[in-house]
This record gives sequence, C-alpha cells and structure tokens, in this order.
Amino acid sequence: MVGLIENIEQVLGNKINSAGEQIYLIGELEGELSGSEYLAQFEGLEAGALPVLDLPALKKRLDFILELNEKGLLQAAHDVTEGGLAVALAEMTADIGAEISIDTERELPALFGERLGRIIITVLEENSIELEKEAEQKGIPWHRLGESKGENLKIILNNRERINIPLSTYRPIFEGSIGKIMDSGN
Repeated sequence: MVGLIENIEQVLGNKINSAGEQIYLIGELEGELSGSEYLAQFEGLEAGALPVLDLPALKKRLDFILELNEKGLLQAAHDVTEGGLAVALAEMTADIGAEISIDTERELPALFGERLGRIIITVLEENSIELEKEAEQKGIPWHRLGESKGENLKIILNNRERINIPLSTYRPIFEGSIGKIMDSGN
C-alpha cells in the first residue's frame, strides 16, 4: 500500500507502548469462525459463509479511528483479522503484556473469530472517557477489554482464565516464524 503521510507525528504503530494503556475493541466483540484461520488450523477446514460486509459501517469506524489519531488520543491500533482477537493481542504485546477480560456466550468466536471492521486500539487512561463519549455520540460499537501490564498475555473469559502465557514464550516463536518458513522452502 502506498500513501502520503502529511504529519509524521501522526504515524500510529500497532504495538502497545507502555504499561497502563487502556485497550479497546472497536466493532463487534465476536468474529466469525467461517473461513477463519482457526477453522483451517484446528479443524482442517476451509469452509463456511463469510459475514456480509457492511462497507458504510466499516468506513465510519475507520474515519473514527483516523479522527481519534488526528486528535492525538491513540497510542496504537491493530486490525482483528487473520487469527482473531487473541492473535492480534499477541502481535500487539511485543514488550509489555496485557490483561484482558471479556464476557461472552461464544468464547471461540470472541477469541479466534475473524471479521473486517474489528480494530483494537489503545489510549492513555486519561483519554478513556473522551474515547468512550465520542464513540457513543457517533454510534461506534466499542468494548473496553483491559489494560497493558506485566510480562504475560492474560485473557479471562467469563471470569475464567483461558490464556496466560509469558511474552518470553511466544514472542520468539512469532518473531522467528517468517525465517522458519523461508528456511523450509515452503
């Protein structure tokens, strides 16, 4: 992708920068398992109808993210696509962990479901109220997931710890995956 960045100060990264950042999900809490990486990796299937794409809603969310970034409210942003929410959070937690708490009836679609228009953003705690207020005023769906802290990625679903893994365990695997693929000739 090619584009013009008019203000280099507004370049937004996709990694959590510091402890205490408040982590939000813009969009639906759950994605779809149809056609997902989860379905392919764990069930050996590439099947299912993809969700209907609502382009006006997607544009509205992206415009909202751009507006927040122009105001200097965002610390990071990451799309929730391939691999779902759990994978996106793992990708965001390079140097600092996160503690996430989600209440949902459909745990697998919440963790590993995919859907365009779901975006994780982080803000400093002092910007949380403004973010929530603006999202409400503009009709943007949002969910507060948790905050950045510690050295683990911890995900609690319905008051039960489902994932608690040290960054030192999964970051080397993630960071070395492209090299392994290249070395294997696949």
